[in-house]
Amino acid sequence: MGQTTRDLRRHNRTSVLTRLYLHGPASRFDLMRATGLSSATVSNVVTDLVADGLVAEAGLLDSDGGRPRTLLEVRPGYARVVGVDIGETHVQVGLFDWTLETVATATFPMDEGSPEPAVLAALVTAGIEEVTAEAGADPGELLGVGVGVPGAVLPGGLVHAPTLGWSGVPFGGLLAPHVAAPLHLDNCARTLGQAEMWRGAGRGAERAIVALLAVGVGAAVATGSPGGVTSTTSEWGHTVVEAGGAACRCGSRG
Repeated sequence: MGQTTRDLRRHNRTSVLTRLYLHGPASRFDLMRATGLSSATVSNVVTDLVADGLVAEAGLLDSDGGRPRTLLEVRPGYARVVGVDIGETHVQVGLFDWTLETVATATFPMDEGSPEPAVLAALVTAGIEEVTAEAGADPGELLGVGVGVPGAVLPGGLVHAPTLGWSGVPFGGLLAPHVAAPLHLDNCARTLGQAEMWRGAGRGAERAIVALLAVGVGAAVATGSPGGVTSTTSEWGHTVVEAGGAACRCGSRG
């Protein structure tokens, strides 16, 4: 099936928005060069994005001998998102604006060992309520809620996290009834790698490795792509280096 006009429009909007979101303010001319779109197409896309409230003017950029160019940027106030980090000693919840600037945070310590999934789900829910209340935001109007967990996330929101003592826990199903916004679960190393490529130390790089050194050890190997970022995750903390060695709390030895 060929590409429809709607598909093309979505692609063009995504191209312009991705450039502004990942690289900051730009003029229409900059957007033309970065996306390969024509002047008319960029103008139409920008007009639509401004009308929809996603993009706003951000001042003027002086040019050599010509008219100053108008800079455009994504609007921080367009939407808010919540990010949740489930570690092995705490649950941290953050409310962010649309440019991922922090608006409010909440941290809850948790018992070590094998925490009950329902207890952690309740902490996540409480955290979302706390940060949105602090900012005067409506939880039902969040653009999305992302949850990073220290383990593998399987289809259907099942979580396999040996360090938490979880195997096939339907954590997504425990959260979904209490989260009004779209919900996304992923490995915490993968989410950190994605964030570093978008907004942190890996910004502008083709490849980056992000290591997590805490109670356990994890790593994310993130690779940039022309349209954004893709990340793959490698867990370094549970590699057997000595056959029959010391017992690990994950159940393996060495």
